Amino acid sequence: MNEISYHLLEATAVHLHFTRGPVAGKAGAAQSGGGGAQQNGGAADFGGGANGALPPGTSLAARKVYNILLNTPQSNEGLHMHDIATRLQMDTSEVGKGSDELLEQGLIYTTVDDHTWAILNTGNF
Repeated sequence: MNEISYHLLEATAVHLHFTRGPVAGKAGAAQSGGGGAQQNGGAADFGGGANGALPPGTSLAARKVYNILLNTPQSNEGLHMHDIATRLQMDTSEVGKGSDELLEQGLIYTTVDDHTWAILNTGNF
């Protein structure tokens, strides 16, 4: 599936989640535990989003890349791999591995090329 279609479908899913509520199969899970998933906007269902929460088991490289993307002022184009590597003082191959992990989890998306990424915002919480 190409990345544009994936992004549009995920944006639609997030919109429907916040306007019509969670899918019936996930409603029980979202309501268990005192409604914590509802209070953070259901971000756990969609990979963390803008609140900075990452799934358990996320590698250190992926966490560093995500945090730099989350906390660095940037344009709509995001940050390039070399800029991230310079800021983190990491090798570009490690940045690439971390970004691949984040792409697979749906937490970031490519912007102007395959080596420039931005955080996939699921809303402003």
